Amino acid sequence: MSVDEAMVKYKGRLGIIQYMPKKPTKRGIKIWMLCDSSFGYVYDFDVYCEKKHKIPRNRKGLGYDVVTHLAKSLNSGHCLYFDRFFTSAHIMKDLFARGIYSCGTVQTNRKFLPKDLGKIKLQTTGESGCFQCTEEPNPLCTIWKDKKEIFFLSTGNKNL
Repeated sequence: MSVDEAMVKYKGRLGIIQYMPKKPTKRGIKIWMLCDSSFGYVYDFDVYCEKKHKIPRNRKGLGYDVVTHLAKSLNSGHCLYFDRFFTSAHIMKDLFARGIYSCGTVQTNRKFLPKDLGKIKLQTTGESGCFQCTEEPNPLCTIWKDKKEIFFLSTGNKNL
């Protein structure tokens, strides 16, 4: 399963129109979607209405709220993938406690990640490395170098 955002192109007048200049569809209606990663089937979705939307909010961030809202109907054993907007240490631990595995790219300046994680530099393209905290076995951090280092957090793995 995968959680991501989608933009439905709309040029009319509506109070929930979003403008995102770096997206291919720059203006439209933003929709949060839970999709099957094999077939692309939309399992659940929610239209983003800024402060008026029905997703219950807490202090862990909008990405955390969206993922927990869309994944509330998932059973244990599923694996959920998402991008860096949604990935945090909190969501990984909370989903793992429910029996849902998760994987996502992460920015190294996120809260509750080791401060030295961003200082790791890999030398050659295609090189990778894995790091796991000894006190807490999940999540596992994997670093892969393409043009720059890409960091992944994952809870769907065996202990090293």
